[in-house]
Amino acid sequence: MERITRQRIVRITRKNRFMYLITFTLCGFVCYISNSSHHAWTLLSTNQKTLPELLAMKRTIISQKQPFNFSNCTEPLHIHHKAITVVTAYWNIGGVTTANGDLKTNNDYEIYMASFQFILNPVVAYFDDSYMANRFRLLRGNLATEINLIKQNDIPSFSAIGQLNDVVIAQRMAARGKYIAVTHAKYSAMWEAALRNPFITKYFAWLDISYFKDMTSGQAVQPFQLSLPPGFMEDKIAFNAAGHNTPRRREEIFEAELIWVTAGLFIGAQNKLITFCRRYHETLEQLLKEGLYGADEQVLYAMYSDKSSLNTSGSVAIQEYRADPRLDERTSLGVILRDIFYRISKKN
Repeated sequence: MERITRQRIVRITRKNRFMYLITFTLCGFVCYISNSSHHAWTLLSTNQKTLPELLAMKRTIISQKQPFNFSNCTEPLHIHHKAITVVTAYWNIGGVTTANGDLKTNNDYEIYMASFQFILNPVVAYFDDSYMANRFRLLRGNLATEINLIKQNDIPSFSAIGQLNDVVIAQRMAARGKYIAVTHAKYSAMWEAALRNPFITKYFAWLDISYFKDMTSGQAVQPFQLSLPPGFMEDKIAFNAAGHNTPRRREEIFEAELIWVTAGLFIGAQNKLITFCRRYHETLEQLLKEGLYGADEQVLYAMYSDKSSLNTSGSVAIQEYRADPRLDERTSLGVILRDIFYRISKKN
């Protein structure tokens, strides 16, 4: 198996005494600017260009299939009236130490992403590695797919690593800094994909590229389609709950790396996800300003913690799906949705 070369992350040096982190606005990809007046975090565009123009300068579509056509599908049609676009991404950061402490290599992720050949939903995928992007294109075959190539240093969550010297917990986070940047980048990718909606679906799901790695063990598997979870509420974002939203101080959440919901899979309506991802980036800005930096699951906990001043009326509520105790708490929701599809398909 071809070994994948590491991509160099360009660190942004500070100009003068201060540097402003510009997070994603409506299209999700922005840049850094400097200012010498006071330390603040803002949502801005640059160079008088529209946001779609800024994004187009950085994103290259290397593969795009035709829009999803339900008439060509053999699966039960009653599933398709609520079709979901799946969004995923792969960022080449070399070896990865995951949230549970496992060390994963690029070759591991190349194997894991093979599960996407079995996912019938239309897929929008983001890569910074052309080899992996082309591997993904081959895996998807004739399935509805859009593949985007974007440089890693055009993604603010990676560029922010260069500013961790300003963060109190930088030393503790240093070993996992790139992995943490990956967790934040997913909300940028989702935001951008939901805004463009290339396959014109009402619903979107984020799916980690390694989420269904159980389908790559060599055993015979059947294709499936992700659908909305049972009892899904249109005004909420569905997450797999691994803990309880017990009120906590933000500092405690990040120091102890506490988890309320897992973020390998989440599902919502297009308009709600756009609002949710914007709110996520605003929260991340505020947490960075307070000297708090951790993975996305800590940011999500802080966003919705009852005692947190970050929990404002602009947030989209989370709908908790409690993990099945018989299943992995991180993939329980996805496995259940896959099994629902298989059961419905058998009946038809």
